Amino acid sequence: MLDTRANDDRDELGLLRAIAVKEQSSSQCKSLFKEIQIRDAMKYGVEKPSKVIQLVLDMKVRWGSTYVMLYRAISLRPHVNMFIYELGIKEDNLEKTAKIHALKLTEKEWERAGNFCSLLSHADKAQQSFSSAHLPTLFNAIPAIEILHSAWTTRASNSKYASFKPALQAATEKLNAYYEKTADSNAHIIAMGTVS
Repeated sequence: MLDTRANDDRDELGLLRAIAVKEQSSSQCKSLFKEIQIRDAMKYGVEKPSKVIQLVLDMKVRWGSTYVMLYRAISLRPHVNMFIYELGIKEDNLEKTAKIHALKLTEKEWERAGNFCSLLSHADKAQQSFSSAHLPTLFNAIPAIEILHSAWTTRASNSKYASFKPALQAATEKLNAYYEKTADSNAHIIAMGTVS
């Protein structure tokens, strides 16, 4: 079936968030998503998969949760597509069925979601490099900011990320502001030094 939806106006992140909410909305939806993964594994001769996982919903108060949500959905893409398909089939109400099927991402939308996930992976790596429960990590801040700035600046000029260019430019400006603030504090310089 040819997908004729105009997809330039749709919000891939919002669609994946809505799918995660739908998957977590009831025990039946959770079970369906697990069953889809088990059936898929059985096609390849795996009697019972070692790990059946659920989708993740991002949270405003948790750093990196949008990246984790996207990464999980993309890694489970065939299961996400089948989940939407089977939910639509099970629905008796035609209007609800149409709304469920409208959640299905097109190839282009999956590609943009993948590009966004790739961009967020750089921020996640930077954030992880100066986060630790057991060790001081301030010495990683400046190198992490520099690496993140370089990654996003490079991608802002890449046509693959053209739709993200304004956001990447704003983000690199913010990183510049943080970087300049490090000049006002000796803490970063002291943290990067070694103890003799």
